[in-house]
Amino acid sequence: MNDLAGSTFVFIGRPGSGKGTQSELFVKDLEGEGYDVLRLTVGDLGRALGARQTLIGAWAKTMLDKGAAFPSWLAFTLLVDELAESLKDAKQVVVLDGAPRRLFEAKSLDELMTDLGRPAPRAIYIDISEEESRTRLAARMRGDDTPDAIENRLSWFATEVMPVIEYYDGRLVRIMGEGEIATVQESLAASV
Repeated sequence: MNDLAGSTFVFIGRPGSGKGTQSELFVKDLEGEGYDVLRLTVGDLGRALGARQTLIGAWAKTMLDKGAAFPSWLAFTLLVDELAESLKDAKQVVVLDGAPRRLFEAKSLDELMTDLGRPAPRAIYIDISEEESRTRLAARMRGDDTPDAIENRLSWFATEVMPVIEYYDGRLVRIMGEGEIATVQESLAASV
């Protein structure tokens, strides 16, 4: 791997693409190389919000149960709040799983990293087909993976996330995600 100190990586892909698995393995590889890594998973931040016994927590749980996307102000606020709490120094590597998910968020994240004196984020797109996404989501049996919620997330990915992938052109690593986990991991390691 090149010197990645201070880098920010965003993992993007359809629901069930393996973003979480691959970002977790990527972090282990980075830590094995001696990097200090901050990994944030937007889905986990949203689910934690949905578990809160507050008005916004109850609303977030309803959104999650429907498979609806959080408004961009909330997703980005959760992300920035966690970065403010956990980002320690300019050399720390940041790995974001599932963010940014809208063009506004990608542009805002670029601006934030520039303001912090960090390089612009690089995107890692774990690419799987819609059919593979449906199959994987049906198999994982998570509470928010109902058939309607899956279709909502796939439709939303096509309209909201694809422009983010196009925005990152030139800073995007596309990894085919339908192979074995180790094969996808090897492709990723060879591409960064």
